[in-house]
Amino acid sequence: MSFSQIAVVDQECYQLLSDGTVKQLVHESNTESWKVIDKNPDNAQIAGNVPVGLRLKNGDVYRFVRTWNRIGSNATMLWGWKGSFWQWQKGSGKLWYEGYDTHGKWEVRDTNPLTKDLVSVQGAIYQLSEDGKITHYQSPGSWNVIDSDGTNTAIVTDNKTLFKMQKNGLIYRLDGQKWERIGADLRTVEIAAGDAGLFQRQKDGRLYKYVGQTSWQLSDPHPDNTHLAIASSAYRVNSKGEIYILRNNGIWELLKDTPNNTSPKESPVGVQPEQVYDGGYPNSSQVLLRIGNGAAGQSGLIQDLGEAFIKYRVAHGFPPFKVAWYKSDTTESIRYLKDGIVDVAITYTPAAEDIAIKQGIAQSPSHYLFREHLMVVGPKSNPAKLNPTSDIIDVMTALYTAAEAGNTTPPVRFLSRYDKSATNIKDSELWIKIGQVPWASKYSTWYHQYVAYPTQALAAAAALQEYTLTDWGTYLSVDKSVQQQLIIYKRGSDNAGDLLLMPAHLLVGTKAQDLALAKEFASWATSQEGQTVIKEFRKASELVYSPAP
Repeated sequence: MSFSQIAVVDQECYQLLSDGTVKQLVHESNTESWKVIDKNPDNAQIAGNVPVGLRLKNGDVYRFVRTWNRIGSNATMLWGWKGSFWQWQKGSGKLWYEGYDTHGKWEVRDTNPLTKDLVSVQGAIYQLSEDGKITHYQSPGSWNVIDSDGTNTAIVTDNKTLFKMQKNGLIYRLDGQKWERIGADLRTVEIAAGDAGLFQRQKDGRLYKYVGQTSWQLSDPHPDNTHLAIASSAYRVNSKGEIYILRNNGIWELLKDTPNNTSPKESPVGVQPEQVYDGGYPNSSQVLLRIGNGAAGQSGLIQDLGEAFIKYRVAHGFPPFKVAWYKSDTTESIRYLKDGIVDVAITYTPAAEDIAIKQGIAQSPSHYLFREHLMVVGPKSNPAKLNPTSDIIDVMTALYTAAEAGNTTPPVRFLSRYDKSATNIKDSELWIKIGQVPWASKYSTWYHQYVAYPTQALAAAAALQEYTLTDWGTYLSVDKSVQQQLIIYKRGSDNAGDLLLMPAHLLVGTKAQDLALAKEFASWATSQEGQTVIKEFRKASELVYSPAP
């Protein structure tokens, strides 16, 4: 098994191995690890996109949103940008497109037996052919030739400008209608670009970053570099298949290929924990408490609570143990309680919690643990012209009105997690309160149903310039580059009547493996000691949660 391909988009990084394994770089609680999201020997190509795309050897095309969903067939090459996909079919030479404006259907955009590569520059699509020709997409079947030089071998973009490389290693930048030469080193064999800049790899493995005019700065001197990939960060791959990321301090750091979990304990039905915490006692071997939750796990609060509870128990004479966090939204958390996968769950929907207690899934009562606050966020351009001083009903009304009008640039779109999570349930409640049910339409051009966990959904909304409902903890958990693409237009308060208040309750499952310990955790978490952990929890120096009232 060896490295085959790397694909990147925004903060996301994926790798494909020769045995068909697909791994995703997961960012959780200031740590990074590789997580296997597919293992199929027929996997042939991954396409960096939000969501990520996958092409099989037989030409089938899939997109990944929690699970793989088949969306196409007969593809020879695959590309993706901002939720849309392009595929080229070698036999027919047809270039197909699927996106919002095609209502999920594939439509032919060109017939070219020589298609080699595509790039998207601020929404404009450019195509490179095997004969070196570069064309600019105008309309279905209509492409303008902007360069006929037969020595062109590659095109890339930093999302602002189009660059090309020729067979002799020369690098050019498209400046208006003219190509300007910016690189003249004949040893150049690869170029790659993204928000992190334009980079080149030379025959001797050295990497250089473009710093303006015709100047390039040495970025890495190692002779074993074999691949480059650039998005919000720069990545390099060496001959061993090891992947490095370029940090803000200018240092390349190895992304270690280690499991995402510490001593993961498989559940009765094969579900594994996202993280396992030992409280500073690494030699403890047994997971005695399993917690189900989504956003508070991704923010790091579950870890802080788990670590503190372990230390509390040890201080009272009990042996060390481990606490496992199972990543799950409210609906999944209650199902995990029912199946005995987790012992306790932190959920955000009182109605669902009451039903779980009535059905004997959870014990009575539920325990008010903390208060989280939902927010409406969206692109800085604010095409819906939302007024932060308006109440949430007026904000949702403005969103709906602008989205239905469909006459803004960029278009007004709303990303819903559409996964039965508490956030999804809340956004549904808000739409219903203004008398609208956009998910009831056979296909909505602006209501984007994106099934993903909190941080991934927020990153997607930022990349796609869409409005969405998220929570304060999730916002603080994503990378600053994601935050910088968004504006908070409305944020909830601690007021019990605030529609954006999200109360978090702890449920103790009736099938808990150690019911006494689960109850003890509930008592501790709602005690002064547990509430202090919640009250003092910070992300990026910001307080995140309010303790229970």
